[in-house]
Amino acid sequence: MEFHIVVKPLTSHACDALAVGLHEPLGKLDGPVASLDRALGRGLQQALQEEGFTGKLGRTVVVHTHGRVKPKRIVVVGLGPEKTQSPETVRTAAAAAVRRAVEMRLAHVAFSPLPEHDARLRLFTQARVEGIILGAYRFERYKSEPGRPIDPGRPDGGRPRTAKGCRARAGGGPPLR
Repeated sequence: MEFHIVVKPLTSHACDALAVGLHEPLGKLDGPVASLDRALGRGLQQALQEEGFTGKLGRTVVVHTHGRVKPKRIVVVGLGPEKTQSPETVRTAAAAAVRRAVEMRLAHVAFSPLPEHDARLRLFTQARVEGIILGAYRFERYKSEPGRPIDPGRPDGGRPRTAKGCRARAGGGPPLR
């Protein structure tokens, strides 16, 4: 996993998905998100209203841009109420956005910048990176091989048989019981 800091307008960064956080309650879009909405012909605000997005912490909505801006999709994630913003809420929102991108099999996800006026910018940035790592994590140690179908018609599911519970004799004779 790689992290890069890119200083570009939100509309001009080519990526599979651009994650944008919005606070609860959802009001009029402002700042960089408003310019993104204008570039989409007010489609972002309209899509959020149609989906009933309120800005609740961890809730996500995906909006396709249809080539109007460089990002292919916008993943809008709820940040919860602005007065309760903390590193934990930033971490939770980042993890939710990445989980949604992983579900959609998107490889390149960018995040809108955090508010620079906040004195806790460094702490929030660290929390966001932690959330990204946690959201992308998958424990696959005991999962079967990817792409290998399971045959429901066979009692063993079509998996290779093992000699569990019995030992074979050296020399290839019948198993010992």
